[in-house]
Amino acid sequence: MIIYSFLFTRDTLTDFIALSLLCILLYFFGSKAGLKTPVKAAISTKDYLLAIATALLFISPWIYAFISSKINTERFQTSFIISIVYIYYAFIQHFLAQRYLSLRLYSLTKKKQITGINKLSPEISAALLSSVIFGLLHITYPHLIVISGVIGFIYSYYYLTTGRLSVVVCSHAFIASSSLYWYLDDNPFLELLIFTAQ
Repeated sequence: MIIYSFLFTRDTLTDFIALSLLCILLYFFGSKAGLKTPVKAAISTKDYLLAIATALLFISPWIYAFISSKINTERFQTSFIISIVYIYYAFIQHFLAQRYLSLRLYSLTKKKQITGINKLSPEISAALLSSVIFGLLHITYPHLIVISGVIGFIYSYYYLTTGRLSVVVCSHAFIASSSLYWYLDDNPFLELLIFTAQ
């Protein structure tokens, strides 16, 4: 994935294909890779905070679009479709970022803590390392590197402490889809229109 990110011209369609293939491999060979999902924790303050933040960050671009008179029937439908498609796109990203990368880093940092090398909790250490890698994987989108790193930390820490990947996926999908489309006037799935061409 790192080689693909740095050596090839990226677009959403090739991202879909490359990430989906990686997810399929990890799904079938995950047990051999030592993947073990965290035990799901009870609903806590973390869940409420993430839900509130997601709602605010999802609604804000829509308010901006309304104030800017950008909303019409066609754009409303497009934005809605993007949000739905983004759920799958977010899933394949977070399956790799959390279900694989964060868990591997968690296992590594836990060993370091046992030996006394690492003073931070394994969850925080793994989330920090995940955030750096997640940010670097967005290097072809320079304006997203820092925000991807910050959000990568939040999502990684949330997943490692709650075990709820579906919440991370939905949060990312709704925030990213509305922000890209209304703030940046960007349809992130423009390449996928090839499938609707006559």
